[in-house]
Amino acid sequence: RIHYIKCDIEGEELNMLLGAEKIIKRDMPKIAICVYHDKTHPEKIKKLLKEWVPEYKIEIVKNCVLHAYI
Repeated sequence: RIHYIKCDIEGEELNMLLGAEKIIKRDMPKIAICVYHDKTHPEKIKKLLKEWVPEYKIEIVKNCVLHAYI
């Protein structure tokens, strides 16, 4: 079981999440992910995570890091 996902992979964060969709839906891990590499990522990633796990609470800190948790 995955409990926590943390990543800063130079703009490929969205692709990583797409690859981890089954794990995120199954395990609902806490997530800390950088979203500053692409201006569209904060909203895209937030929307995607809420679609997969509606229970997630999501915060974006300083337009830099997105935190998702239950």
